[in-house]
Amino acid sequence: MMNRLILTYRPIPSKVSIQLPYSKSISNRLLIIQALAGDTFEIAHLSDADDTRVMAEAIRRYEEGFDVINVAEAGTAARFLTAYFALRAKPVILTGSGNLLRRPISALVNTLRSMGAMIEYLDTPDRLPLHFKGGQLHGGNIQINADISSQFVSALLMIAPMLPDPLNIHLINQEVSMPYVDLTIQCMRRCGAKARRLKNNMIEVDNSGYNFSGSIAMEPDWSSAAPWFAISALQPSSEFLLENLDMNSLQADKLLIEAFKPMGVVTTSTHEGLLLKWRGGVAKEMYFDFRNCPDIALSVIVTAAALNIDGVFANLSTLRFKETDRYQALKEQLLRLGIDCAGKPHEGLIIRNRASFPPSATIFTYHDHRMALAFAPLACIMDYLIILEPQVINKSYPSFWEHLGQIGIQLEYFD
Repeated sequence: MMNRLILTYRPIPSKVSIQLPYSKSISNRLLIIQALAGDTFEIAHLSDADDTRVMAEAIRRYEEGFDVINVAEAGTAARFLTAYFALRAKPVILTGSGNLLRRPISALVNTLRSMGAMIEYLDTPDRLPLHFKGGQLHGGNIQINADISSQFVSALLMIAPMLPDPLNIHLINQEVSMPYVDLTIQCMRRCGAKARRLKNNMIEVDNSGYNFSGSIAMEPDWSSAAPWFAISALQPSSEFLLENLDMNSLQADKLLIEAFKPMGVVTTSTHEGLLLKWRGGVAKEMYFDFRNCPDIALSVIVTAAALNIDGVFANLSTLRFKETDRYQALKEQLLRLGIDCAGKPHEGLIIRNRASFPPSATIFTYHDHRMALAFAPLACIMDYLIILEPQVINKSYPSFWEHLGQIGIQLEYFD
């Protein structure tokens, strides 16, 4: 396995079209719904991200009767399958590896237990592995603290149509990223479920099952557009067409459009997709709230730092519970680049203007794909950039390094 990737930029002055990977967020939701619905519909163009492959394989192995399901470091699969296995009530052990075994899950487990699930921790409370020992789930009124992950809410929502009673969910913490919950509800409705979000932090789901047949086409992944927005901001001569990317998508990460406006990036919707250009007018200061789009936070903050923007960035607390502690990892790498940054997860992050970036740097990815995707665009303003563990991008955007080659970034792999 190649452990280092050296990126060297040799710009190609032309418009480049990029076919982004298909949405893993939608793919993973539809895989669960498809299994719950009894495979009554097909999914066209599933994401090729590792996370989606793990999800599909886990469902297949469970249906084939495997006693232990290992989802490696796929947090989405772990959360969605926790609710799915609780509903199915067949004895099974759900485990993983790496940092996933350190990510909290008790908020979801406790809620499922209150609904009738029999789930035990096999090692450490609040952590995988989990032993599902049966139990009959019921609906009714439940509360969940979703400040760690909106996926806890989404996991409960997707199984709700299959319960013997309607389910009413009360969210008791508003830190949750509601656009991701709305995306789940939209996927459910598309497949015939009846769900609605009310204004008082309540979500209602009827126990009417799923009712859909045919095929559902996937859309491109908005979070994977983040590095292309970054490169547009860092290289004014660049022009990218992100094929079939829709500004009307329900994916929360389309907030990239707003986040990169202060950095001079303008977007135009065309019949072919989304066109990115740099129009100038980079702001000296900016503020952005990531409550609804934490997955794009690293790319936005790193690019703002590279453009010497004084930035205040809010609602970053959920970054602590990702593939790594992204908040701490981000601060560490920015400080190594000489960026003046301060703050705490619950407060946000402040970065201050610096004169220039170093001519080269080595980026630690902490086994986290978002770290690689956020820092790689810096190769456009450096003599060279070294990315450690470059294979981490397979989790969400396997073709990213190949796509960088299309814009003139030379790739050299080393052990």
